[in-house]
Amino acid sequence: MKYVGQSIPGLPTRTLVSGHGTYVADIRLPGMCAMAVLRSPYAHARIVSIDATRAEALPGVRAVVTGRELQAATNPVPPAADPALYGGKGLAVHALPTHRVRYVGEPVAAVVADDRYGASRALELVDVVYEELPAVTDPEMALRPGAALVEPSWGDNVMIHKEFAQGDPERALREADGVVRGMVKAHRYVASPLEPRAYAASYDPYADSLTVWSSTQNPHPFRVFLAETLGIPEQNIKVIQPHVGGGFGEKVPTFPEEVLVAYLARKLERPIRWVEERIEHFLAGGHAREEKLEFAAGYRRDGRVLGLTVRIVATSGSRPPFVGGRCRTSPRTAFRPPTRFRTAGSSSSRSSPTSVPGTGTGRSAGRRRPSSWTE
Repeated sequence: MKYVGQSIPGLPTRTLVSGHGTYVADIRLPGMCAMAVLRSPYAHARIVSIDATRAEALPGVRAVVTGRELQAATNPVPPAADPALYGGKGLAVHALPTHRVRYVGEPVAAVVADDRYGASRALELVDVVYEELPAVTDPEMALRPGAALVEPSWGDNVMIHKEFAQGDPERALREADGVVRGMVKAHRYVASPLEPRAYAASYDPYADSLTVWSSTQNPHPFRVFLAETLGIPEQNIKVIQPHVGGGFGEKVPTFPEEVLVAYLARKLERPIRWVEERIEHFLAGGHAREEKLEFAAGYRRDGRVLGLTVRIVATSGSRPPFVGGRCRTSPRTAFRPPTRFRTAGSSSSRSSPTSVPGTGTGRSAGRRRPSSWTE
């Protein structure tokens, strides 16, 4: 109890406030190159062709990599939370697409140059021809007959559909003194940590050892995922998590850029670093849950809740393997009725992909919804 009521400084506080913290952007290695990422300007389009000839001829450019090379040299990125394990539809996705882009900001190619300015200039010289396709940006629209398919192999836009029931909620609503109906909607938003996503990698060809510095919240699973994606033994990879300038759950999953930095460091046998720009973060860093919840709650005049039915429609965005794309609402609420909250209830949850960036961590949003309908 000696710590109760006391001001206890965090372990790294002295280091950070004195300016002695070490972030990925502070990593300096001999011969280090910079990576830049070319991103899709379309929400949905077919990649007709990619010509990197002009970019490769620019002085200081070390490499340009596209989806065709990545598909031949790497495995799909393992999902952070595979929907197929929960009765949904899975998807095998590489770090770069080969034939089709599915959201604005999706990585299409990566350039490595001697410095970040040369890499950025080279991006402008990569010629990509697109054929724009119909896009669907709203989860309700995605579920309508005839909607454009985000994943044609699925046959529809339902990633996962779950039904939960307890007791007889319809009877409880009929016998209630009153029924409250409504809709709660959470808009799409994105976390904005002071430090955006940032990764660096160095490869030792003599020891066949890959070292990766990542501003991640999940270093141990990331090591497993990276080994699986690159097809190398896990013991040959060392993941270092330096100081992380904020994450809010957004830095939990494995992102395409992490794979690209590691792959290119091995290919070129040169240390490589990539630090995300803020506009990239807003486009492709992973958004928070966008969902709509319709409810009906039956109650007694003394405040008891007898029955509850809920219908949830959420979007996983266009890349569930990278961020999980989970649709979740918790029954926990900040309120306690006068009597025990023991009800008959049912819930129908449906998550659909859309032509927008993927959704990430958002459990707290799910917990606020029950508070809303209780009010």
